Amino acid sequence: MVPLPGVPAYIVGGPPRGGAKKRQVDVVVPVYGGLDLTLACLESVLTDLPKWARVVVVDDASPDPVVSKTLGQMARQRRIVLKTQPENRGFPSTANAGMRHDANRDVVLLNSDTLVPPGWLHRLREIAYSAPAIGTVTPMSNDAEILSYPTTDLGNAIPGLAETIQLDALAQRANAGMTVDIPTAVGFCMYIKRDCLNETGLFREDQFGQGYGEENDFCIRGRHLGWRHVAAPGIFVAHVGGQSFRATKTYLVERNIRIINRLHPGYDALIQDFLRADPMSEPRKRLDIEHWKLLRKRRKSVLLVTHGRGGGVQRRVAERAQALRSEGLRPIVIWPVGRHGGNGHDCVLGDGPEGGTPNLRFHVPEELGQLARLLKADRPIRAEVHHLIGHDHAILDRSEERRVG
Repeated sequence: MVPLPGVPAYIVGGPPRGGAKKRQVDVVVPVYGGLDLTLACLESVLTDLPKWARVVVVDDASPDPVVSKTLGQMARQRRIVLKTQPENRGFPSTANAGMRHDANRDVVLLNSDTLVPPGWLHRLREIAYSAPAIGTVTPMSNDAEILSYPTTDLGNAIPGLAETIQLDALAQRANAGMTVDIPTAVGFCMYIKRDCLNETGLFREDQFGQGYGEENDFCIRGRHLGWRHVAAPGIFVAHVGGQSFRATKTYLVERNIRIINRLHPGYDALIQDFLRADPMSEPRKRLDIEHWKLLRKRRKSVLLVTHGRGGGVQRRVAERAQALRSEGLRPIVIWPVGRHGGNGHDCVLGDGPEGGTPNLRFHVPEELGQLARLLKADRPIRAEVHHLIGHDHAILDRSEERRVG
């Protein structure tokens, strides 16, 4: 997987053939049960479906007859195109059935447990055609592995449709039109250009069975042909997550990761290199900044400097935050974290001890000026130092000057 000179490290072949002419789009939604989630997903898609797109639902022999009946009614109303599997064949086969439906159209592979905001498909398509070599595009989500927000290592809250629309609006404000090269798309919502699909081939049903990892294998195969895979951090799609696999997910993940590494030696190292570089950290931070602006109130604030180790200090900070709020002041908590790579210190901002903006990380002392500029609009009147363990003491110098704001 050696990259070409001057090409992102995730690209090894190329240039690919085609990829410049815009096509119409099939939004392919594989379905297996989950009536309420499926209907919520389809309604969010159909509410804002462009004329150049249609919805292709593939029923993978759903065990709930109500699901099949309801999808049949929607098909007769010509709201969707419905395809049915004669027996349960798993996610890769079901996705392939939808992607085969029209060999002239691009595809968005969309999980049935997602919610999409207005304008999502138009913006995904624009990103896809911003460069001919882009083969796939994936938005951000609450549950999207390397593209999760706000955190990638903890379970994030699942937003409803209204919150999804709000998060997408913030993502547009922060990152509109931005692309980040990634080693693999994430299959919950994956725009695939037809030229990339035709050249790379469909998902490997024989290798990945019920599912998980099939899109990773697809993307590595496409990568060897020169296709780029990009994230679109200016788009946010909600994802419940894990509905397709339920209790079997852990087994499938472990099994299929072994298969991917057998098929593509060095895959794990590729992912680890991406995680170490973390090119999504800046888009997540920009999104958190927009979120932070929403949290601002027309009141002054107090900075509470503390550690991140819990215990009695944490209880004291929580009590102080409650007291400050009762006085009409906004508590802003600042705690330390080790810098990525182990060299130096970062500090993190939280709207009170509840946090909520884990990507508002600032290198200390290098980014104290940036921190001060952000906090200026929060009108801090003082800083209370509850504990400095883990902090670079430059944070104390800035606090003592009372110039953090």
